[in-house]
Amino acid sequence: MAWVLVILPLWLVVSTLGGLWFWTQREDDLHEPAKFVTEVSTKGLEQELRTVLDRIGSRHTSSEAGRTGLRRMGAFIEGTLGPENAGYRLDRVVGPALDGDSWPLVLATLPGGEASPLWVVAAYDQDPAGGGVEANATGVTSVLAVAQALAGEKPARPIVFAFLPHGYDPEAPLLPMIELLNRKRGEVGRMLVVEAMGGGDRGLLASGRSAEALGHPAIDELTTVVGAEAICLVDDRDLSSILFEAGNPTVRIATRSVVQVDEPDREVPAADAHARATVELAELIRKLASGSK
Repeated sequence: MAWVLVILPLWLVVSTLGGLWFWTQREDDLHEPAKFVTEVSTKGLEQELRTVLDRIGSRHTSSEAGRTGLRRMGAFIEGTLGPENAGYRLDRVVGPALDGDSWPLVLATLPGGEASPLWVVAAYDQDPAGGGVEANATGVTSVLAVAQALAGEKPARPIVFAFLPHGYDPEAPLLPMIELLNRKRGEVGRMLVVEAMGGGDRGLLASGRSAEALGHPAIDELTTVVGAEAICLVDDRDLSSILFEAGNPTVRIATRSVVQVDEPDREVPAADAHARATVELAELIRKLASGSK
């Protein structure tokens, strides 16, 4: 019976420690964000685009309806990518105030290796004079779809998906917004500015004012590099150029040149073309995040 007196207390200690470890692990699991990975699909992308254009509606600072749309758009981005869905831990930064209102800069980071992060930027507002389709409903929905598709991956470098509340509305506080972005971003390896993902028949176009940022095998392989005619350097409203002037290594990724001031921007693209370009964008981001260059 002496061995029972030794074994029984030892078993109790071991089982108690094992139970504590199990419940600790289980509690950790319960606090882990969900990761619902959703591959890019034509139907899903079409539904998200319609949500932005029809249900969220106008997204600008020039009217109460537009301001409400900006708030709804920020909430839509957070709900789509947050812990209960795609599983991202979001950094929601209060943007610069305008007449007592402000809208969030939303950052969703996919953790990766030690290399400098790849930033993927999309502004979620619009010019109140246009329909806001290519500037920038197609760009935002493409970036959302890519972020959902990559949610379960472990890239060699972190990927930061950044959604700006200002980029196209001429009355919005864009420069203070970019100053805020620069304070948040820290080191950055390359910054893709995604917009206008529905038009054109040439696939992805890459343009920029930084030869170093454009210089990557994946960009050569998966895009057509075009010159100033795509980003209209004479137009100081070009978001990728403004970000470049603020010290960011930007590359504009789109399927057409920038939306001009006098364009209606109301034509909804063919769903299959939008989806095809978004799949190409996902592949480009994967390759840019896969190595040290």
